[in-house]
Amino acid sequence: MVRNLYYDVVIAGCGVAGLYTALSLPEDQKILMLSKEGIENCDSMLAQGGICVMRDEEDYEPYFEDTMKAGHYENRKESVEIMIRSSRGVIDHLLKLGVRFDMNPDGSLNYTREGAHSRPRICFHKDITGKEITTVLQKRVRELPNVTVMEFTAMTDILVSGGACTGMIAKTEKGEILHIHTRDTVMATGGIGGLYEHSTNFPCLTGDALAIAKKYGVELENMDYVQIHPTSLYSEKPGRSFLISESARGEGAVLLNGRGERFVDELLPRDVVTKAIHAEMEREGSGMYGSHSSRWVKLRFGTISRIFTEGVWKKATTSQKNRYRLSRPSTILWGGFMWTVIQEPRWTTFTQWGRPAVTVSMERTAWPATVCWRVLYLHKGPQPVWQRAGKGVSNMNPITMQLAADKYIRLALEEDINSEDVTTNSVMPEYKKGEVQLICKEDGIIAGLPIFERVFLLLDPRTKVTFDVKDGDRVEKGRHLATVTGDIRVLLSGERTALNYLQRMSGIATYTNTVVKLLEGTRTKLLDTRKTTPCMRIFEKYAVRVGGGNNHRYNLSDGILLKDNHIDAAGGVKEAIAAAKAYAPFVRRIEVETENLSMVREAVEAGADIIMLDNMTPGQMAEAVKLIDGRAETECSGNITRENIRAITETGVDYVSSGALTHSAPILDISLKHLRAVE
Repeated sequence: MVRNLYYDVVIAGCGVAGLYTALSLPEDQKILMLSKEGIENCDSMLAQGGICVMRDEEDYEPYFEDTMKAGHYENRKESVEIMIRSSRGVIDHLLKLGVRFDMNPDGSLNYTREGAHSRPRICFHKDITGKEITTVLQKRVRELPNVTVMEFTAMTDILVSGGACTGMIAKTEKGEILHIHTRDTVMATGGIGGLYEHSTNFPCLTGDALAIAKKYGVELENMDYVQIHPTSLYSEKPGRSFLISESARGEGAVLLNGRGERFVDELLPRDVVTKAIHAEMEREGSGMYGSHSSRWVKLRFGTISRIFTEGVWKKATTSQKNRYRLSRPSTILWGGFMWTVIQEPRWTTFTQWGRPAVTVSMERTAWPATVCWRVLYLHKGPQPVWQRAGKGVSNMNPITMQLAADKYIRLALEEDINSEDVTTNSVMPEYKKGEVQLICKEDGIIAGLPIFERVFLLLDPRTKVTFDVKDGDRVEKGRHLATVTGDIRVLLSGERTALNYLQRMSGIATYTNTVVKLLEGTRTKLLDTRKTTPCMRIFEKYAVRVGGGNNHRYNLSDGILLKDNHIDAAGGVKEAIAAAKAYAPFVRRIEVETENLSMVREAVEAGADIIMLDNMTPGQMAEAVKLIDGRAETECSGNITRENIRAITETGVDYVSSGALTHSAPILDISLKHLRAVE
């Protein structure tokens, strides 16, 4: 039986996002709030660290850069600006509502520091900031006569009429179906943490709103991004793990391996720290250990302290202690904790009441650390409004950019400006702000926008680049790609170098994409080679990935490939493989180049992991694949072009490698135009 309810607004979710929305709406509106479980079971309650806030006007630029860097420069810049500029107002409002942030003796806010922040700018309340904020907001919402809260009532769908959202369908704990008719519908249901076997989230967070949004064609952005808290109480038992706040690292906690060695800068962005912990655990083959004893720790992080002294440690049996790996604690500077990465699967499925709804990739894991609340807001109207204009820029890993890419970019700039830009200095001797437009002059795939931007930032960090597209987008002739704003001298001096990178990389991505399309419907994957332009490999191989291809070896240290001269030097295929197995680490796979079926047979018998079929005819390749019979992976190489590649894939090879992707791709014509001075 269906019961019809009528409200002005329905809000699914009673965490901070939903509560703050209710408090921000006009009090003459009749509001219904739904909580899937009890109102206390929301992730907002679990947050320990705090909220980022711009301390003063001088803090804007470093705060902006910290946030962009933490998000690998893929953040939407206008959203970051709004977040930073509004942060002080949000904190002031929360204080007015009664939130008790920690204060200094003089009455000013006490700030702590978290990962990816260059200075302390986190407002907090002890180590239960989320509980403090959520409890206060719950109290204020319950005081509102226009708001009704229904617990243990889950959203299952939305009502749609004439292509517009007109309300929500929900199911109560007793199985009653509710049709909630409203003018506005708000989804503030949290994320997908409950879908994972191990998570610091409540199990009820199963991505219901995302599944529903997908069902009705709402554009979902960055679904491959999941916020990972690097540190939690280690447990092999499925379910919610106890979170150890990032602010603990901000206050000075360090991460140590089983030998008591520090192995990472704890205040790097979360995804970087997570990967470092994961790698260390893989290397050690174990979890990480910790203890705590400091009085200061007990005062500053009382909740964490109690977990150890009164909870897990004190009450645990011997077997439980072994499971939590507390039996061999190591010392951590000012105290100690148990640290581990939350192991996340590469793929997950959003479920709606137990039924698979949407499958998404979870390869990348890098939310900006300052993102606190996310609200999906569906207005009544012909189109959902959560469709943000413009797209962020796909970027290289920031560590790769700084340690590897920057030095090559600097060399390119120095090649072009070995003393001064005489032309620019003659027409523009002093600073003047200007802007210039990036225009595409032919159809293709864009790649290299982060490198294009980096050229100008290395010349002047104050330069602003506003992108209309992202790497991997297909663009047409005449498409406006970006606006670059800054010192006109910088725009003029950096123009050629920036365009050289962008044109070259976009040309490679475009050419690669044409070849990838020829492989559609086959099992064969496209690989590049080491036939790259000197000092351009990092950029050219990145462009191949943007175009849809895959990377072979990056360099000679990256893998073992026994070619004809290596085989001749060793005395044969069998001898070369045996020597490689004896010398190389066991984690290295061994690939061997073969030119005939006799060499293929020898490579199989010697235990090669990958067998390259070099300069063979399609008929020979087919015989070789049959001979190998799955005992090794197969790669074909030698004069592979987009004209003959389809015939080759019909042989059943696993990989096709083509040097033409990087050595023969033409540039994509792109220009900087319409430079003008601005106020």
